Amino acid sequence: MGPEYGHAYWPLLILSAAWMADLSQVPAMRVLTALAQHKRYAFYDAAVAASSLALAIILAPIFGIVGVAAGVAAPVAISALFLKPRFVARAIGLPTARYYGQIGKVMGGCLVLQVPVWLMLNHLPPLTLAELAFFGALTYRPVALFAGMVLLPAADQRYVLGLMPSRIARPVRRLVPYLCQPVATT
Repeated sequence: MGPEYGHAYWPLLILSAAWMADLSQVPAMRVLTALAQHKRYAFYDAAVAASSLALAIILAPIFGIVGVAAGVAAPVAISALFLKPRFVARAIGLPTARYYGQIGKVMGGCLVLQVPVWLMLNHLPPLTLAELAFFGALTYRPVALFAGMVLLPAADQRYVLGLMPSRIARPVRRLVPYLCQPVATT
């Protein structure tokens, strides 16, 4: 965006990190909604919003815009990384450690897969918005395919493949034949 936006770097980084953590829990919140526990978690999210507002107001005079970002991000990140996983694991009867293991595997793996894309992007000259969109479309398809093939269990891969349109699913099934096998139940 240019040097004139340099002061926005830290607030954007802080907020982006918190919201990425929060986005990792969106499927869990959908499960809780499906289990009819959404009213309870609506109050919970309202408390997170109120604490974000209070912290932002407290930290703004001390740290400026970075304080506002930290004040908003802290409750969101704490909620996403510690509280929501406990609630959803309890609701679905899964040990919290196993839930963290599954989420951590996917999140950590996706972060590792970002490294080659980041390295490529850093070795390119500055890109226009259109070039950046093209770069993203070109690089993230193989990254997403690889992440799905490596990080998700085969049963989840089959489920995701079943959600895809047949024009996409057919070539993937030919490329990865083990996805054609039915899920074994024990």
